[in-house]
Amino acid sequence: GAVAGSSGINAEYGNANEADESVGQAEGINSTLTSKNAATNAASPPRPSNSKSPSNLNNTLDNAASVLDLEGQYLKFVQDITREILISNITSDRALKMLFERHMMANAGKLNEAIMQLKIDELKDKLNIT
Repeated sequence: GAVAGSSGINAEYGNANEADESVGQAEGINSTLTSKNAATNAASPPRPSNSKSPSNLNNTLDNAASVLDLEGQYLKFVQDITREILISNITSDRALKMLFERHMMANAGKLNEAIMQLKIDELKDKLNIT
């Protein structure tokens, strides 16, 4: 591993001195860019606050994360039901109805009942269950 890496460096730079020169050049460019950015920022007036401020962006990201988390909870709800139907080989309408009710009760207070019912109805349609 190390030998192959060394030969790759030697092939690319020729020797260690050329590699050091390349690093020095990169550091010089970095230093120049940093100085220019500092001068630009010092000369720039403060930006007016707008909807893309860091706190608004953080709130937007937090809201998006909450929506994804909630969607994940409904996905898990449907997956748990589907898994139990398949593992237990449930086929009767009565057993399916009991299973759906049990999962809805288990998630009462955590998930919205109307959305759970909607997800169950969608699952029923996909599984051709009446």
